[in-house]
Amino acid sequence: MQHTRTISCPQSDWKTKAFGRGFIALFLLSSLLLFSQAGWAQEEFELADDNWQRLTSYPANSPEGKLQAIRKLIAETKYNEAEEKAKSWIGQYPDHPMLVEAYLLSGDAKTGRKYYYKALYDYEKVISDYPASEQYHTALEREYQIGRLFLTGTKRRLFSLPIVPADGEGEELMIRIQERAPGSALAERASLFLADYFYDLGDMKDAAEAYDLFLTNYPESLQREWAMLRLIRASLARFKGPEYDPTGLVEAQTRLLIFEREFPASAERIGAKSLLTRISESLALKDIAAAEWYAVRGNNISAAVVYRRVVQDYPQTTAAQTALSRLASLDIPNKIKLEQIGTSKTEYIDIKQAQQLNRPQLRRGEQESTAESPAERLQKSLRGADTPPGNPEY
Repeated sequence: MQHTRTISCPQSDWKTKAFGRGFIALFLLSSLLLFSQAGWAQEEFELADDNWQRLTSYPANSPEGKLQAIRKLIAETKYNEAEEKAKSWIGQYPDHPMLVEAYLLSGDAKTGRKYYYKALYDYEKVISDYPASEQYHTALEREYQIGRLFLTGTKRRLFSLPIVPADGEGEELMIRIQERAPGSALAERASLFLADYFYDLGDMKDAAEAYDLFLTNYPESLQREWAMLRLIRASLARFKGPEYDPTGLVEAQTRLLIFEREFPASAERIGAKSLLTRISESLALKDIAAAEWYAVRGNNISAAVVYRRVVQDYPQTTAAQTALSRLASLDIPNKIKLEQIGTSKTEYIDIKQAQQLNRPQLRRGEQESTAESPAERLQKSLRGADTPPGNPEY
């Protein structure tokens, strides 16, 4: 009789037990990672006072929880859904303390969709109705960015198409920001951007006014040198010639002297001395044009007064030599021609020195012996004179 006996293999039992333990460990590890990741996904942090602080988590169906969901949609660039939910939230909770945040999110969603003009309605709501909120300056920053877009070519949408120019809206936004946050860094940026916009556009009159306003409101700005230099160039560009208003030249001359004092290295680099000489020449030519206006109409005494002023005010210019030559050719007594000339420059004491420059010799008239004084003749002549271009003062 045969007996059969089963013999177990120790190696096979060991493998089975090891496989079971490994499977259990893997299952526990996967579960731990799954739950820990879910926990991490629910936590949000923000940087405040140089420290990361955990944000408060709200129930999903609460008003605060819904706002958190809208923020998440905007972060995920789901702007259409975010705009719809923000609109629904505003209608559902019109008296909620966080209504200002809802308006800001609504504007952000529309901005994400590139409906910038529509977004301004929400930002204006925040600015006008909640000036004491922390969202106030955020809304101003949003409007500044939209203003930059409008001034750099972005158009308003009409029938969902960007076809309407918005330059005027951009200018208005930059001005409003300066009015609503005076003295702030944002207002400083808006002021300088608007001035640069006018300058690049070629509108030198508005550019000069904008740069002058910037320098007045922000005298300690780091951009002062840039603004002052552009103001000088804009003022120079406003001068059209001797027959026109010299206000731009006078302003450029004044600013250039200040620029030379405050930024000597930059002044030397741009050739401030040469610019001042050119400005003096242009101003002198302006006066010569006024003197010629008098001379053409036979008012030689008034012409002589203006010519003398050119010699006195701009003695180092070529225009002063021109004034001497034309003064010498006037048919008036030498006494009037020589009056006040040479008080500052000895070479102009005697008008006859003009002969060395091939100028005609002065002619003496019989008026020198008359009883009427030069001052009386001058006043009499001026009473009958018309007003010359530019209204020169003498």
